[in-house]
Amino acid sequence: MEKVKNMKIILNLEDNHINHRIGFLFKTTGRNIISTTRYSNSTRLDRNLNHRGEYHWRINESGLRNGNAGYNYLESILADHLKKRLLVTHNRRSPYYNAELDDGFFAKIGFRYKDGNCNLTLLKETTYSINGTKLKKDDFFKVIAKVLLYSEHTRSARKMNDYLDNLLNYPPNVMYALENRTPYHFYSEGYKVECKINTRKISEKKLALEISSNVWAEISIKDLNTFIDCFRFGKSKSRKWSLISPAKLWEQLFDVEPTPSQLKLMIEWLKQNRTENLVQERAKQLVIDLCEQNDRIYPIKLPDRPTYGLYVRGELSDWAILKQVGEDGNVFTSTKGEHQSVTVHRMLTEQELEERAEGFEEKYSFEEYCMDYMTASICIDTVVQGSSVGDQLTSRALILLNDNTGIEDMVYTLKEHINKATVSPSYKLHESYLNGEMRWDIE
Repeated sequence: MEKVKNMKIILNLEDNHINHRIGFLFKTTGRNIISTTRYSNSTRLDRNLNHRGEYHWRINESGLRNGNAGYNYLESILADHLKKRLLVTHNRRSPYYNAELDDGFFAKIGFRYKDGNCNLTLLKETTYSINGTKLKKDDFFKVIAKVLLYSEHTRSARKMNDYLDNLLNYPPNVMYALENRTPYHFYSEGYKVECKINTRKISEKKLALEISSNVWAEISIKDLNTFIDCFRFGKSKSRKWSLISPAKLWEQLFDVEPTPSQLKLMIEWLKQNRTENLVQERAKQLVIDLCEQNDRIYPIKLPDRPTYGLYVRGELSDWAILKQVGEDGNVFTSTKGEHQSVTVHRMLTEQELEERAEGFEEKYSFEEYCMDYMTASICIDTVVQGSSVGDQLTSRALILLNDNTGIEDMVYTLKEHINKATVSPSYKLHESYLNGEMRWDIE
């Protein structure tokens, strides 16, 4: 059995220069280890160890600008590489299938900490299992990927073992539902309605879905896992859950058809829990909480146009983060077809205002020419596509709040603006004006 100590997995996400460095102990009986392709001759680990007995496995991934980012994306990247390169499996239906190589595998992944160890015993024969718990193939690799990523931020065996137990008792899909609600969609009057269903754990083997107002239906872990596969990942193999309508969902969960009034109430309830509505409510609350907790961030409405946002009083300069009202009249509606919904502006310095026109402030009032007191939009990339307006507003506000901490090294588009702000003082709106005529009462 091969043994590799402190094998390093490094994920290099090129679009935002993030490196994830993960170390773990590894040994396996598998024949095909770190293969370049599934059926090629493998690169044997023992031939590529450094002087400390470590193997450095480098995974380079890009594509974040296409909207794939965050830990869900990292998990899928790592799970895919585990499947194709580290714990290689073979498709019996493939014309390249080699029965001599497909003898399954027995492997161990381990982590050592001051308070103990955390070990994963991985077995692939006719089924896949981790520490004796049988899992579907996709869940098998997802669990390993989640544990590896969790280990990056954890230095406690107790926490690692607790996290692993949760993953083995509840598949990744179910853990997602408990944290984020269960995704579901259906069609009403020709329109697709995407919604999130409240989910609760009621026992070790059972969960409950709130499919109507105060109406909870029991569902098994296995069924919920398959249900989420259908409605989150678009898998259609399940005859029981795939494309199930609200009426059939009620019948499937309660073993009885809903009455017309029950069905009507259920559909209206699900519409109230649309994904877009929930995102907007969370975004709104995020902005409200941020303004309440920080006295240097003000919710504002520009006096001469339907534009709202946050006014940030930084250490070096004042800033405005703005968002125009959407087509539906809601500020928190993301701009369709655009990756970035908000714009960032620096308030001009006194020197810049004088360069525009002598006596600029006397000739041109802020109420009528507010945008002339600001720079053009400053590009600050949104790494994660689909970020809510609230996320975009608050993330930028927190960065600009501390504009004297070297943020220009992290966001290079701010470098020129930070340099100008250090030369001449910024134009500042009075607090009474920000809390009075310009105040945006978020509802």
